[in-house]
Amino acid sequence: VEAGELGYVPQTSALCIFTEKGEPFSPVNKVGEITEGLELFKALRTGVMLSLTLRK
Repeated sequence: VEAGELGYVPQTSALCIFTEKGEPFSPVNKVGEITEGLELFKALRTGVMLSLTLRK
């Protein structure tokens, strides 16, 4: 996966925000990407609950 990708992990029913490039532990379905402000997500700890709003 690439930095900034949003991915759904069917094995765990998780929506993940990938803050850096890497190889996931299980299959990931890309569902979107963050195009700006990615540095804000890097400060969050793993497992934190978020509410996201789609900007139109």
